[in-house]
Amino acid sequence: MLRGEGKLILKGLSAWGKPLMETLLTILREVRDPRDMNARHCAGSMLFIALAATLCGAKSAVDIADFGRAHTTILGEIVDLPHGIPSHDCFSRLFRLLDPAERERALRRFGEALHWGARPVHDRVTPGTGRSSGGGHDGDIFD
Repeated sequence: MLRGEGKLILKGLSAWGKPLMETLLTILREVRDPRDMNARHCAGSMLFIALAATLCGAKSAVDIADFGRAHTTILGEIVDLPHGIPSHDCFSRLFRLLDPAERERALRRFGEALHWGARPVHDRVTPGTGRSSGGGHDGDIFD
């Protein structure tokens, strides 16, 4: 991982030419937040924490909140957490209110961006062009 503007980022570029981590976070931030406008925690940050926790074995909102508290420092370097880690009640409420189809679309885009960013440079095809970007493999996306 690399540091950029005080945040940790994944090495590599997305299909959109932006750093991969920025693209992944943008996808999660684009999910419509169904909560009130005065919601304390950013839905995109909460979705990122939930995704990371789930990939690490979390099975419930309590597990996700516990994961967040255990990894507050590193998560705070990736996403904005001005009010700290959300409680399990916050995660539970967000997931009850989220549109399942919208969540599925975001996770699909997230997976596609991650897959594209993890491929060696010479295997990448620029979306919409059908052309390979050429070049050699520049190493793993995680440093």
